[in-house]
Amino acid sequence: MTFKPERCGSSLASAASCGDTPGIELIDAKAEASPGDTSAGQIIPAYVKSDQAALVGFVRQYMSFLKPTTLNRMIKAIQKPQNKFFNRLYPEILNIEDGSYICLSSDLWAKGKSQGQIEDAVNRQTSPAQLQELFAYFTNPLRLCDKCGREYIGPPPLERVVNRGHLVLTFEYDPDRNEREFLEQQIRWSIAGTDKRCRLDVLYDALCEFRDFRHLEVVWSGNKSFHIHLLVDSRHLARSRFIGDFEVPPGAYPEVPDGLILRSGLMACWSPVEQIIRQTLEIEIPPDPRLKEPDRYRRTPWGVRVATDHRDDPTKNILEAPAGTRIPQIVTYSRGRAYPKSGDAWLLPPRTFFDEVRRPRSSRSPRPSTTEVLDSATKEELIAAISRLSESLFGAPEKAPFAVDVDRYKDDWRIRFQNNLRDRAPGSFMIGRYNTIVVGSKDPEIQRRRFEFPISANELVETFLSRDTLSAGLPNRSQSWLERFFADTMDWLHQPRSSEGTELAAENDMSTGVEY
Repeated sequence: MTFKPERCGSSLASAASCGDTPGIELIDAKAEASPGDTSAGQIIPAYVKSDQAALVGFVRQYMSFLKPTTLNRMIKAIQKPQNKFFNRLYPEILNIEDGSYICLSSDLWAKGKSQGQIEDAVNRQTSPAQLQELFAYFTNPLRLCDKCGREYIGPPPLERVVNRGHLVLTFEYDPDRNEREFLEQQIRWSIAGTDKRCRLDVLYDALCEFRDFRHLEVVWSGNKSFHIHLLVDSRHLARSRFIGDFEVPPGAYPEVPDGLILRSGLMACWSPVEQIIRQTLEIEIPPDPRLKEPDRYRRTPWGVRVATDHRDDPTKNILEAPAGTRIPQIVTYSRGRAYPKSGDAWLLPPRTFFDEVRRPRSSRSPRPSTTEVLDSATKEELIAAISRLSESLFGAPEKAPFAVDVDRYKDDWRIRFQNNLRDRAPGSFMIGRYNTIVVGSKDPEIQRRRFEFPISANELVETFLSRDTLSAGLPNRSQSWLERFFADTMDWLHQPRSSEGTELAAENDMSTGVEY
């Protein structure tokens, strides 16, 4: 079952006041439009219509540093709001019949990314026109969590990625200097030149060469960057699941199963698309690699960002708006198509998904001494996995360490950390048999904290290389000092004393996986 879109207006509303909103009718998901159908009535966020003058005033006040043409582009985006992308996502926001949902959230660190927030919105009879205002973030479709009492339970989000006929690839370029200049550049992507075409039109034409491309929308994050959303038709990856006529690539490929295989394939498809975007838009800085994860939060079109105090971290509020100011995530470009008209390539070629499955992982030895160099794809995935674990243990990267590099130091793995997003010279690390980050910072707040993992640096890396995940199978707590001392002592007692014996033990380690 899914929501049925209704047009309705309202003033700016808080989540607490949504119970007064008129009810929403639930309809059968199968009666909804297919991923390529854009004929349904358009949802326009209620606050954008009712508070248009106030939004224009906000832009004039806090974005006055922009050039007049650029400032006018933001104003016109408010006066003629586009919302086609969200309208195409809407039928799958809560699909009880097929067991999936799109995780809408107002909390970047909500536990488990369950369907709880969207179910609460249904129970409060929230209208479709109010959803985007309430939820600043969304994910790709996920499989529903089970519910035990009041708690949602189930596998982590990365294991619940599901194909519901379309998937979203998102790209963000986040500068660490000249933020206002780059913001101007990003807005001007949507300003047409003398040929009546803008830079994003050129990107759109390039993407139209791919048979499964459906929509391009660009959303301001409310700060220094934009989120570039691509909607991709994914029905060809699970042909038996969807009815109606749709194209499939040439060749015989099995269907791509949901979960980790779908997720890893989507991450592999992300990088080639990013190259097209960066070259077409002439971007000189790297993208945020975390957004290649389909279960990662991304900015909702016309969602509302709440400003932080710019005195705490200027990069988080380059507008210098007062803390607590509500900032609209304005859509500056939105263009799509229902079906392909040209091109032979695919953004999501099935072969890529199965190449990822066949990519040799089981041959990687669980011993640190046998894996000297990580290939770039594995290294990116490993860093992302350690960063996710860091978030769950220590908190958001705004205020806690996250991984930025993994390398070898002599016979050990070394994991380098950035202390937080403000840290411009990462100097913290964890190495070898140690499970605590050595903090390299003069910040007394950071120095006071202890960042301890449940297993050592070597064990973290080798666990990932053997299992492809750090989301399961780790101990619930780290060993105490006494437990580690006892284990190290027993290892030392059982080591052969002669050099010949040591070499023999090392050879045995390689075959048995025992670590000394």
